[in-house]
Amino acid sequence: MAKEDLHQNEHSDFLLRYLIRLADHGAKMKMMLHVHGLVITGELVGNELYLREMERTVIRDDKIEEKMDNFFKKMQKKFKKEMSADAFETGYIHMKDVTIHLGGEQKTIKQTLWRGRASQVDGFSLIT
Repeated sequence: MAKEDLHQNEHSDFLLRYLIRLADHGAKMKMMLHVHGLVITGELVGNELYLREMERTVIRDDKIEEKMDNFFKKMQKKFKKEMSADAFETGYIHMKDVTIHLGGEQKTIKQTLWRGRASQVDGFSLIT
């Protein structure tokens, strides 16, 4: 994503994007997102924490262990480098300990991790 003023992106909420950047710098907060008729609740986390959790949960075998380790190390290094400039945005929102509430139904789906495009979030609130 090109560097730009947080207020100038018409495709996503500038406040949500700012909260995502705070999470990228270590802030954690519980949120409720509304995404195309679904309600998604969980803890907003930054890029690095999301990658560490993903690395921890991905099932591997001996044949791909080294490749996966290299991939996750490269991604974490990239995020650290970009975050030090304080201008990097992936355009994605990362959450952990997620519950997805299906629209109009009492059914829920529990997920360890969730990633979605920030521009696709219809609305959000913080959970206290």
